[in-house]
Parts: sequence; structure tokens; C-alpha cells
Amino acid sequence: MTVTVEGKDPFEALLAEFAREKAQALARIAARMEASLADLQAFDEERPPEGLTRQDVLEIAAESVWFYVVQREMMGWNRHEDALRFYGVPAEVRARIGPRPRRG
Repeated sequence: MTVTVEGKDPFEALLAEFAREKAQALARIAARMEASLADLQAFDEERPPEGLTRQDVLEIAAESVWFYVVQREMMGWNRHEDALRFYGVPAEVRARIGPRPRRG
């Protein structure tokens, strides 16, 4: 006999909750990635973020794209090309995807 929660198998309800959490995390990470890519574009349009060099902004963007790719992979999505093209990730950022170098 299986115990149900609101008419659902508890294991299925748990899996559904995990899926929702992963999707929400991806949405948050994608929003941060979009913001970092916008900061890079703003820098190149001579509207740099306060107190940052272009290298800083580039590293932040590359790291945010890396977080996005990792989250997609956690969801079982291993083909990223279309997503990166959709978000307009520049080749310069793609070439540097990964964690930011730690200084100091």
C-alpha cells in the first residue's frame, strides 16, 4: 500500500518539487547571466559599471554563463549552443566560460 499526499504518490510529489526547484534556480541564474551580459554591452557602449574594469565585467559575464551551463547540465540538458545563441553570448565570453580568477 502506498501512502498518498493530496492524491499523489509521495515520491512523485517529491520529484515534482525537485523539478520546480531546478527550474526556478535556472530562471534566477539566467536572469543574473542576462544582467552580466548587459553590463558587458554597456561597458562597450561607454557606459561602464561603477568601479569595474572591462576585464572584471568580462570575467563576471563568463562566470555567470558558466553557472547557467552547469545548472542546465544538472537538469540533464547537455546541448547549450542554442541557449547561448538565444541569450546572445558573445564568442569572447564563451572562450572564457568558467570560474573567475581569484585575486589577492
